[in-house]
Amino acid sequence: MSKIDGKAWKTLLTSNEVLARYGNNAIGLLALTLRFDIDDIALAGVESFVDGSNDKKNDFVYIDEERGIAVVIQAYYTKSPKQIAPSNKASDLSTALTWLLAAPEVDLPIGIRSHALKIRNGLKTGKLNKLYVWYVHNCTESTNVAKELGRVQQVLDSLVSSRYKSANINTIVLEVGSSTLTQWYLQSFSPIYVDKPFEITCNEGFSIKSEKWDAFVTSISARELYFIYKDHKSDLFSANVRDYLGDREADTNINFGIKESVRKQPQDFWVFNNGLTILTNDFSHSDSEKKLLLQGMSVVNGAQTTGAIGTLKNPPKDDSKILVRFIKVHNTSRSLIGNIVKFNNSQNKVTAADFRSNDEIQKRLVAEVEGIDKSIVYQGGRRGGEDAAIKRKKNVMPSFTVAQALASFHGDPVSAYNKKSFLWNDDAAYSKIFNEKTTGAHIIFVYSLFKRLESIKFDLLNMAGEEGVKAVDQKKIDFFRKSGSIFVYICYFKMH
Repeated sequence: MSKIDGKAWKTLLTSNEVLARYGNNAIGLLALTLRFDIDDIALAGVESFVDGSNDKKNDFVYIDEERGIAVVIQAYYTKSPKQIAPSNKASDLSTALTWLLAAPEVDLPIGIRSHALKIRNGLKTGKLNKLYVWYVHNCTESTNVAKELGRVQQVLDSLVSSRYKSANINTIVLEVGSSTLTQWYLQSFSPIYVDKPFEITCNEGFSIKSEKWDAFVTSISARELYFIYKDHKSDLFSANVRDYLGDREADTNINFGIKESVRKQPQDFWVFNNGLTILTNDFSHSDSEKKLLLQGMSVVNGAQTTGAIGTLKNPPKDDSKILVRFIKVHNTSRSLIGNIVKFNNSQNKVTAADFRSNDEIQKRLVAEVEGIDKSIVYQGGRRGGEDAAIKRKKNVMPSFTVAQALASFHGDPVSAYNKKSFLWNDDAAYSKIFNEKTTGAHIIFVYSLFKRLESIKFDLLNMAGEEGVKAVDQKKIDFFRKSGSIFVYICYFKMH
């Protein structure tokens, strides 16, 4: 496999059409997309971008209640990168957070009001449990900036503890400079996000090899899996994030039966459970030391089991074992990895609701869209395919966004905005928008309407604060500043 240029993310700031719209702020949206594998960059951009000169030091405020995360970003870009980024830009984040989390509602500038109210409600209700604060730039990371961000962390923790005392909120303040962006960019090409070495107790097992892959089949302790999940959580499911629909966190969708059996019948758990399939970059087994050495790991089948065990109140007993297949794919072939993920999970009834790409309706819709215009690609239930959104061609209609647009058009903008995974996981919600009456032409029409409104929103937000804005345009700006405004307007369009 050819070597990937880790610095190639720099060219994306201008070559990627969506990113280029944001000028010097594009680096913030790039970081967000790389870190969280966001499927629709354009939508994430218009929903999180803070417009106008009175942004109170906020460039992007990204909120995803399904993942339980909010990300506050201050972006800095220079065409001639200095050795270090200016530390005063890092300290600006204290101002940004104070306005977002503490300023009286009546004093909030209209440009950040919607973001502030949504993030406050999410923290208060527990819909958000992770709050990231990033200073993103294209310079070298430095101790000066780290010191400033240390003070930002203190301000953030004080704001959270004083206003959300009963909430369990994890706060992460981070400098995202050139080296971090390079790391995240390289990881976007790899299906294995957690690329650290692991040493697992392994008494026995056997190897199977082919021209394309090597595998090792063995049993591991549920107790060891418990601690691995505690350290890495949903990062362990990176290989299936582009092929699975739905929330892969697994700690919000656990299987009660798995928890009960591993707690009450640990010695029999091995025969109750189907086991795991785990991708790894490399492995080696020592019979004498009874150890299995792994370089990186990603669970492609068994997220329910992994999440259920990992979220137990106490570690499982040592005698609880799990069957595991560790697979190393030669040259990390994405097509083969995609099939490994697909076929391992399409046979699992527990996850059938999450894997709609085998649905006959989706297959029909893919064919119908292709028949109308071969240049347009509807993904038909797959969340992203083999390539991350940042590298994807612009003529792709992402599955999640199509479902959101359809749900809005058919009268449910609230679920479209707040419950995009629900539209795929819930059979009733899914059948309402994807059924025998749904056609490829209808999908293209509704998605085109969505994209047009997305473009209008971007243009209006960039007009905000300019002199001479007409009253009618100001009303439009005020409407589209609100979270989920595109989905509400699609519903309004259909009704009128």
